[in-house]
Amino acid sequence: MKVLCKPDVRNLHYPSWSIKDLQTSLKQSIDALSNKVPQEVKAHLKVSQNLAVYGWFQWEFYTVSLAWSLTSIEMALIRKFLETYNGQQFTIVKKGKTKTVIVDYKIFRELRKGWRIQDKPNLNGSFKSLIEWAKNENMFQGTPIVLQELSILLQNNKRCGDIRSSCPLDLIPDLRNRLIHMKQNLIFPPRSAIDGFEQAVQVINRLWP
Repeated sequence: MKVLCKPDVRNLHYPSWSIKDLQTSLKQSIDALSNKVPQEVKAHLKVSQNLAVYGWFQWEFYTVSLAWSLTSIEMALIRKFLETYNGQQFTIVKKGKTKTVIVDYKIFRELRKGWRIQDKPNLNGSFKSLIEWAKNENMFQGTPIVLQELSILLQNNKRCGDIRSSCPLDLIPDLRNRLIHMKQNLIFPPRSAIDGFEQAVQVINRLWP
């Protein structure tokens, strides 16, 4: 237990940095979360906050926290989609076949099987397609320019490979996928976890203004 409670020595390379600073930065972000955000999304973000704090004791948790923050955005988009169309009937199509479904979580199972919503053919249930849906619905109007930091973070880290998009929102699934399906050992510092958490809160707030 004593070993687990020792700060990771990599944190000690920043003499002006403390676990209190880390907790303060994260608290400022979570306190800015809209009261309209559903409880399940808040709980998901809380895990990301805790993971970042654990990074003080194990450096790699900062990267895990960043990945979880980005996944929180995906979860929020799914929740917003279901909230927007709750109980409505959609006609879905696949290879000439059609059927009618009531909108609930099961619709994402159908989308993964190759079915498509008749008037939303580009929505396949993926993180990237959900971002496109929200953009088309003007849900990200006024998103803070701080999201530019996400593209800078990716472009400055050569280990991440080529970037397929110049739009910060479009970069979120790319980074999330690279963190979760690691082909390389991507390890990010505390600032990345803090910024990722802050950006997740800001994007999610746009879904529930």
